[in-house]
Amino acid sequence: MRPVPRDGYPGRRHQPRVEACAARRRDILGNWSLTGKGMTRELPWFRFPQPLVPGRFVQRLNRFAALAEVEGRRERVPVRNPGRLHEFFRPGRPVLWEPGATPGRRTRFTLALVRLPCGYVSADAHVPNALVAEGLKRRAIPGFRGYRILLGEPVIGRNRTDFLLAQRRCECLLEV
Repeated sequence: MRPVPRDGYPGRRHQPRVEACAARRRDILGNWSLTGKGMTRELPWFRFPQPLVPGRFVQRLNRFAALAEVEGRRERVPVRNPGRLHEFFRPGRPVLWEPGATPGRRTRFTLALVRLPCGYVSADAHVPNALVAEGLKRRAIPGFRGYRILLGEPVIGRNRTDFLLAQRRCECLLEV
């Protein structure tokens, strides 16, 4: 493997200089968990489009679907996270469902949040990035208040990361 030059990546003259942000990433992980009642107090600018409906998780059917108990009935619901997430998806676990708003949709709900001992956690793979992007724009994330988003999902070689941030002359990759 060739060493990476200080001004970018091998063979990529247009790539920006990137510095590690591991300590700042730890700040985000410690400060941004969705918790029951505190969610609206801590993050007043983050809202789901419609009120969430409480229910219980029954069974994971495949990577993109689950069996749920919603309003006293068992229903098949989509899961927007193809990961295994064994610690999230346990039978009987309390969850919050997002009502489907699209006309002609086959399912009434989508899995939004799962209740863990530490509070509610997003089961939707798109929510964390949207949450962090909005927090960065509002300068509401400690450790990143001086940064601005240059690119969302920048390509680095054959890989992608979530954000390329900049603060004065320093650029930083952030993986949520």
